[in-house]
Amino acid sequence: MSRSNYGIFACCFIFAIAILYINKYSLISDDLWFSERSFSEPDHIKWVISRYFSWSSRTPIEYALISLINKFNIWAIINSCMFSLLIIGIYSINGSLKDDAWKIAPALATSLLIFSIPKDIFFNGTIWITGSFNYLWPSALAFYGYSLLIGKIVHKDNGKWRALLCYASIFLSSFNEQLAIVNLLIMLLLIIYSKIHGKKTSSIMIAVGIILLVLVYIATCPGNKARYYSEIATWYKGYGSFNVLQKAMLGLNLYADMLIAEKSIVPSVMAFSMALICDKKTRAFPIAAGLIMLFLYVIPSSPEALSKVKLSEDIIFSALSIYRVLFALVVTILILVPVILSQKTSLSSFLILAMIAGAIASASMLGFSPTVYASGNRILYIPYLLFITASIAAITIFINDERGKPFTFRALDK
Repeated sequence: MSRSNYGIFACCFIFAIAILYINKYSLISDDLWFSERSFSEPDHIKWVISRYFSWSSRTPIEYALISLINKFNIWAIINSCMFSLLIIGIYSINGSLKDDAWKIAPALATSLLIFSIPKDIFFNGTIWITGSFNYLWPSALAFYGYSLLIGKIVHKDNGKWRALLCYASIFLSSFNEQLAIVNLLIMLLLIIYSKIHGKKTSSIMIAVGIILLVLVYIATCPGNKARYYSEIATWYKGYGSFNVLQKAMLGLNLYADMLIAEKSIVPSVMAFSMALICDKKTRAFPIAAGLIMLFLYVIPSSPEALSKVKLSEDIIFSALSIYRVLFALVVTILILVPVILSQKTSLSSFLILAMIAGAIASASMLGFSPTVYASGNRILYIPYLLFITASIAAITIFINDERGKPFTFRALDK
């Protein structure tokens, strides 16, 4: 980690821990349940093994949760470190600035955009204790791992400790199912980039193997199957009869909610950021998409078709559902295609494609869970972070004025 990164990390840490102590956070919702389990189940390893067979495959996440739920001071310190690592990880993935005077710009933009995530989603993913273990911590580790892996690919850095940290971060982050899919998608696009540019893919293949190992662990978890049927009865009684297409439509409508129905400035900022790096001939398309989303953000109430909706089994393939999905996909195409055409085969274009595709996938995959509406908006935490990362990539390219060219990436510990 560079000296400037240490300074930014310290500032973010102080700010984050001050927020936690000033607000005097108390246990709420699932915190109370895990707190009680922490006392009643003193053998935490035995407890997470039991959870694997009865409820959840998030074994390392839940072990950390039950071990620290009643240790606020330790949690607050680690949580603040993770928040700082997330900010540094996001902007470090996206390259070095030529002008030292501008180095603070990506970090500042990252911080502002993270705080622009809707308040309930930000709170549930960052400050709520149970949510922080499930969203902030895996996200911070994932972006940290991406940074180290990209540094290894670009700079051919063969440091053993850095490789170990990279693989450990990707491994632990993959126990969040949304991030497991995002991790795999990013690795696949990095493989394509490396093949095109004649770079070695051995380090990426190791990461892919690690992710697949975790996915097998998740897919074969007896607890996940038991929870699946339990939650159908609790949250969505008609879900058991849904086919693959119906579940896909549920997920895509959730992505539409994120893009056009949630009151967040992040999607429109992402669109305008993409316009910065597009050719003049295609720049109007992401600008148009950004203006559409900005309009939906500022108006007091959106049209019914573009507002948040919970789809019942009767209207999954209704005109309303199809219209929302088509609208969201058209807006996404207006943003993404001009970037791909302008950036061609640069690493930046692959990363931006991976982040936006990852946002779509990580939101849409929730359609394959009966808790698609039960978990609330916190499931959009990771997709918003991916939009933010794409935005910072574009801002970095624009500042460097290297449109259409590969640019220098740095790992966190460079």
